[in-house]
Amino acid sequence: MIDNDTIHLFVKLIKFSPRATLMNVSFEELKTLFETDPAAAEEKVKEILEDHISTLEPERQQRARAFQWRLEHDLRKFKDPIARMNKMVELFWKGVEQFQTALTQPETLLNQQGEPVATFPKKKP
Repeated sequence: MIDNDTIHLFVKLIKFSPRATLMNVSFEELKTLFETDPAAAEEKVKEILEDHISTLEPERQQRARAFQWRLEHDLRKFKDPIARMNKMVELFWKGVEQFQTALTQPETLLNQQGEPVATFPKKKP
């Protein structure tokens, strides 16, 4: 079930996405749809997400769909909107932390993921 905070966050994310094709989605439209027909609101959100994912390069689409599935799976168990929002915030900051690690210590992140890390010998003076 989608709550107002989730809809508001979703609309903000869509508007900031440079590849989103449904930029004309407004918070009020989604809120009204959610209030009148929650199932239709869920479908609209899925449609918007799928439309956005389909704009990605083919090799990134599968990863994006897998990420979305995992996110929905993790959030499904939270029925309370506040608990769901707290989990979303936790996942957001975990992603920020991973991004920061990727920028500052990429070898650490690669080692955590179990992928091989290419090491280069130091140049001799």
